Amino acid sequence: MITEDVTKQRQLEDHLRQQAARDPLTGLANYRRLAEVLDMEIKRSERTGREFALLLFDLAQVSGLSAPRGPASAENIKPGAAMKLIGGAGQRSY
Repeated sequence: MITEDVTKQRQLEDHLRQQAARDPLTGLANYRRLAEVLDMEIKRSERTGREFALLLFDLAQVSGLSAPRGPASAENIKPGAAMKLIGGAGQRSY
């Protein structure tokens, strides 16, 4: 019998899945993850009869606000804005 520890392989797979679903700068879910979650929430809403809300922010516009300070300042603002949005989103944020 041959056995092999696959812990590192599983950790790498989990890491790659996270990278595929998240924006590297903000850590927020990307469009691909949005489509997956939105589909799940629509099905749940249809099944349970409960409503849900979706709120979208275009953080790309943040760079326009900070253009006089340069592109690096936008990169500093976006993660902070993302964390504030996550913190204020309530119990279920993706």
